[in-house]
Amino acid sequence: MGERFKFMMELNESDHYVLNEGNRIITSLKFRISRNGLHNWILKFDEKISLKKAMKKVEKFLSKPLSEEYFDLVKDDIEYPNSSHTMYKSRARLLGEVLLVGFKKNKPEFYTLIIDNLS
Repeated sequence: MGERFKFMMELNESDHYVLNEGNRIITSLKFRISRNGLHNWILKFDEKISLKKAMKKVEKFLSKPLSEEYFDLVKDDIEYPNSSHTMYKSRARLLGEVLLVGFKKNKPEFYTLIIDNLS
């Protein structure tokens, strides 16, 4: 496992409620994996889980070390596109400084994370 990534959050009251309400059960969660959102990833879960637990799985996914294949997938949408994958310690580093600002419900059991850049 690479460095531990954890979202900085600035949620409004209703999104804070959505995150902490235990009965928000989902089967998939979409989130961006590149700086400006050109590339996204969907985590699908074998069983229904809470949104809060799904968020932890996203953080774990983004904490993983960066492989050359993953880097090649997103290098057209990162801050330094001419850099090498060895420059980054984890997948999360490709996002830059980000802030989780909310959730979008796509379907009853499918949400998207709304992420803004800080820099």
